[in-house]
Amino acid sequence: MGAKSCAVLLEEFSNSTNAQVKGEKLKFLGANGMELEEDVYNITPPLPLRVGGELRIVIGARVENREPPLCSRIKFFEATNNIYVWKLIKEAPVFEGEDPYIALIGDEIVLHYVKAWLSKWDPRRYLWYFRMIFCRGTDLLSLRKFMVGPPKHKGIKLFPLASGNIGVFTRPHNKPGFIKIADLKQLSEEVINKARVLENIFVDDEWGGVNAPFSRKDDDIGFVGHIACFNEPSCPGRFRGRDYYGTRVDHFNSETLEFTPPHIIITRDMLPPGPAKKEGLRNVWYTGGFNGFKGETAYFGGYVDAHSGMVVRQEEL
Repeated sequence: MGAKSCAVLLEEFSNSTNAQVKGEKLKFLGANGMELEEDVYNITPPLPLRVGGELRIVIGARVENREPPLCSRIKFFEATNNIYVWKLIKEAPVFEGEDPYIALIGDEIVLHYVKAWLSKWDPRRYLWYFRMIFCRGTDLLSLRKFMVGPPKHKGIKLFPLASGNIGVFTRPHNKPGFIKIADLKQLSEEVINKARVLENIFVDDEWGGVNAPFSRKDDDIGFVGHIACFNEPSCPGRFRGRDYYGTRVDHFNSETLEFTPPHIIITRDMLPPGPAKKEGLRNVWYTGGFNGFKGETAYFGGYVDAHSGMVVRQEEL
């Protein structure tokens, strides 16, 4: 079966009952208890992490000011008595980067994030150069960098497999790739570049990746991801608007690379109103991950590159 376009997937989703589900916006407070003025988006799901030896429920987030030069940082927030309100962990480290992802592998926290370099000619613009940074540690306060990904390569995700190995999803040329490693010591640029690419998952001129993979059993994997397309095809490259939709692939065979077709699960209009960072990003939802509990799955992510939200669907993964 060939890949389906964003337009076809969106039409299928729009005709489903899940399209009527509405999410909620999350609020982020500083250490002083006041709401942050910066944009907080592209968050991780809440995870149980050790912070100074104490187990806390933590969200990692991209925190960014609106005015140039854009300065993105990764900050960490802990739960309050309100699921929609999160407070900055004052003692937690701050990383210069974007779009955090956290994997729990063995007894270690493995933080991934994107580091982009600013243009030395114009500080208002990113130079088209970035790499992924990988940090590890048994405590949030002891995370240390242990690997740097290949140049211009985003979307790398590590996760534990049922077999005890580690799965590695990559995103060369805006298509997912996959490879297994035995342990974190095996992770390297060379290994990442050897990942086999999933073909026929997107149509030409559309792209996407894996945001939150999870192991089912044996070689069976599922993943929450995204699919994206330009929404202003007549505009030149960097001025084009982009539409991003949350997707899910329910089954992926890690040996044969066969997968069930992606389907849309979340769109931006399921979230509350809020101004976009740029007009061309007004239709963006980017899933950071999910948590499941008693027949429900809560998806956490960012929308319009400015806000964070949670969407709960009546389903188990």
